[in-house]
Amino acid sequence: RTKAIGEWFLSGESERFSVRVNESRIDPERFVSSVREAGMTVTPTGVTSVTFFISGFERLRDVPGYEEGWFYPEAPAMTLSVEALRERILKSEKPLRILDAAASPGGKTLHLADLITLAEKQRSAGPEGGRSRIIAADVSEEKVRILRENVLKYGVSGFVETLVRDASVPHPETGLFDIVNLDVPCSGLSVLAGKPEGKENVTKEGVEALIGLQQKILNASAPSVKNGGVLVYSTCTYDPAENGENVRRFLETHPEFTLSEERLILPGELPSDGFYYAVMERSSR
Repeated sequence: RTKAIGEWFLSGESERFSVRVNESRIDPERFVSSVREAGMTVTPTGVTSVTFFISGFERLRDVPGYEEGWFYPEAPAMTLSVEALRERILKSEKPLRILDAAASPGGKTLHLADLITLAEKQRSAGPEGGRSRIIAADVSEEKVRILRENVLKYGVSGFVETLVRDASVPHPETGLFDIVNLDVPCSGLSVLAGKPEGKENVTKEGVEALIGLQQKILNASAPSVKNGGVLVYSTCTYDPAENGENVRRFLETHPEFTLSEERLILPGELPSDGFYYAVMERSSR
């Protein structure tokens, strides 16, 4: 397995450019047709129905739909934690409140926003009580600046609020969120193909500090989840201590949560960088 991961990092396959299509703005089939009509090559990744590999362009802005926000550059596997929430979002009969607590640069926020917009378009009338809302936060002004730029670019500022907030400190709104998403800082061992400097920078001490931070973020975020809501935890590493071991420790100290879905994707196991996520449901009582 180690050999296979190393070969993936060094292969041309790991360098393929991929996007996630914003379904609320364009049907994936129409997007594919537009890209092919522009003389570019587009193929399904096979990981999700909304992720595609694209080649044959010199500048990203040359890809059809760049200005219109038809797509967001994203590794296929990294869409899976939000895709795990698809049915929950699309079938909700009431407006949802979502907290993306470590959101910059905004990939998960924009994916969540796309599903919310899609759900509300599919309903014959808006849900009672108003529109779904997302609070997207991160720890520094610079991170939130990047996040805010993407929220504005993709036209979702009407229901996505951005703010500076440390995810390791409990959010003041207790028990109010249907979904709390935690794409936490990690060692990044699953994305070394694109960030090869990682193998120079990762140390045992640094990883131990990250594990402590991840645990703080998990514990601080738990009170924000309403009864019957979900807490989603994800990383771009395959380190068990940052993934399953963190989740097991959290569940042992928070019996009100149960694990409903967990998945580790090793680099190259799918045609994608690696990824880990866990979906934990809070008891409705």
